[in-house]
Amino acid sequence: MQNKIFSVKDKKILITGASTGLGRHFSKILVEAGAHVIACARRVNLLQDLKNEAQDKIGKITILPLDILDYNSVDIKLTDLFQGINGIDVLINNAGYSPKVKKPIFETNLDDWDEVFNTNLKALWNLTKITAKDMSTRKIQGSIINISSTVANRTRIGNPMYGISKTAVASLTQKLALEFAQYKIRVNAIAPGFFETDMNRNYILSPQGQETIKRTIPLERIGEYSELNGIIFLLSSNASTYITGECIFIDGGYVVNSVT
Repeated sequence: MQNKIFSVKDKKILITGASTGLGRHFSKILVEAGAHVIACARRVNLLQDLKNEAQDKIGKITILPLDILDYNSVDIKLTDLFQGINGIDVLINNAGYSPKVKKPIFETNLDDWDEVFNTNLKALWNLTKITAKDMSTRKIQGSIINISSTVANRTRIGNPMYGISKTAVASLTQKLALEFAQYKIRVNAIAPGFFETDMNRNYILSPQGQETIKRTIPLERIGEYSELNGIIFLLSSNASTYITGECIFIDGGYVVNSVT
């Protein structure tokens, strides 16, 4: 009974940013559990590698080359996809961007702002609107999962645009949850703490990063990708049919740590 509640078997789940990092991990665990994963990213070779790895799994992977910043193309491709497979059950807005060069606010400009917000907020908004509209038309009581960050709750010096954008994602999640509730579409966010990705690997492995991890995380370590499995299965399955508008922190206690 417990396993059935968390089952994602035969659910159609679209994941952006699926070629690397957390998106790749989410794709792999969901297809292993029997889901039909639509893996989206720009780098087709990495998507093909992901599909090849999933050939002997219970579920299946469909790859969809997608540049989420090409808004018209996104509309066309998603519309065609939804028509072809009769809609999707879950959208995981995983794609994100963080500047490699961290600047204080006085050294940033509007181009820096647009570079981060176009990916982390505008593209997410576009994908969500297209998907939720299709879900409502097909009367699919779906789940939309946004990826925020601990910086939505705990401010850090440096990289201000990224922090602001992820705070906006958490706020947007609440607004969308309220409006989409009438269609029985749930919208939640996951806010991971320190998990090694392409965007943060250099910092996490640096002496400064290691010191920060030990000082600021009560569990004194970064997270393992497998420690996100539970929340992904919860929000992707029927186990979360009464959960919406939440931003759930998976961070080893980072946001509740003492500031002194």
